[in-house]
Amino acid sequence: MSHFRPAAVAGLARSRSTVLARTMKYRASTAAAAALFIVIMNPLAAQTHFELSIGQGELWPSLQGTYLHAYTPGFLYGMVGTGAGSQTLTFKAQPSTGMVFGASFFLSPQFAFQVLFDSCSTDLTGTTSTLDTTATYTSLQPPDYIPQQFTVSSSDTPAATGGRWNDRIISLNGLLRIPFPAGFSLDLSAGGSWFHTDGDLGCPEYTKFWLGGHSVLFSQTYSLQMVFDSQDQIGWNAGAALNWALGPNAALWIEARYYGCAATTPRVAFVDTGATQPLVAFDPASDAIPVGDLRLDASAFRVAGGVKFIF
Repeated sequence: MSHFRPAAVAGLARSRSTVLARTMKYRASTAAAAALFIVIMNPLAAQTHFELSIGQGELWPSLQGTYLHAYTPGFLYGMVGTGAGSQTLTFKAQPSTGMVFGASFFLSPQFAFQVLFDSCSTDLTGTTSTLDTTATYTSLQPPDYIPQQFTVSSSDTPAATGGRWNDRIISLNGLLRIPFPAGFSLDLSAGGSWFHTDGDLGCPEYTKFWLGGHSVLFSQTYSLQMVFDSQDQIGWNAGAALNWALGPNAALWIEARYYGCAATTPRVAFVDTGATQPLVAFDPASDAIPVGDLRLDASAFRVAGGVKFIF
C-alpha cells in the first residue's frame, strides 16, 4: 500500500497545472498565427494566377564570321614531303522561324516570375575562297631513279559554304506588367538565359598525296564538314510584350526580345561529306587537321506573337 505525503501531492498538482497552462498557451498562439496567415494570404491568393503562352517567332541570330582553314597535306605510304593548304570561309546565320513557349506565375496583378523556351534551327550561308595547295616531295624517277625534289601546286574551287545552326534557349525572368485601358497591358521582363547550341559548317577541303608505281604522283581531295560539338553557356535576355485581353481567360500577345551571351570557341570534328568516292578513305583519327581561330556567338534578336491562356 502506497502513501503520499501532502507536500508531494501538492507539488505534483502544481506541475500538472503548469504543463496544462503551457499547452493551452501554445495552442492559442498556434491558432492565432494560423488565423493571421489566412488573413494575410487570402487577399494575395485572390490576386495570384498562372499564364501559359505559346507562339511563333522570327529569330535573327548574331552568328557570323570568317574562318581560315589551314593545314599540312597528308603524305602516305612512306612518302617524304612538306606542303601547305589554305582556304578562307565566310559564314552568316540566316533569319529563322521557331516556336516560343512561356509560363508566368503572378504573385500580384503586376509582378510575376516568367519561364521562356525558344527553339530554332537556321541555315548558315556564305562564301569560300579557292583551295590553294602546294606540296614538295622527293621522288625516284626513271630511268636512272636518282632522288629528285619536285614541287606541285593546285588551286581548286570548293563547294559553296553552307551548314546549320541549332539554338535552344531557356530563360528565367522577373516580369513587371503595366495595365492600360481597353484590355491592353505591357509586360517588361529580364533575367538569365541558358543557351544550348550545336551545328555544322561546310565545306573545307583536305588533300592527301602518295606515290604509285614508277613514282607517279597521286592525290585525293576531300570535301569535309566541320561539326560543332554541343555547347552550354549562361547569358541574359530582356524584352517587352504587348498583350490584348480577349476575355478573362485568354489574350493575344506580341513581343520583342534580345538574347545575349559571350562568343565561345567550340570543339570541332572534321567529317567527310562523301561527295566523292575516294581512292583512299579520309580517317579523322590519322588525318589530323588543326582547328583555326573560330568564335561562335549565340546571341539573337527575336520578334514573336501568339496566344496566352490565363488560369
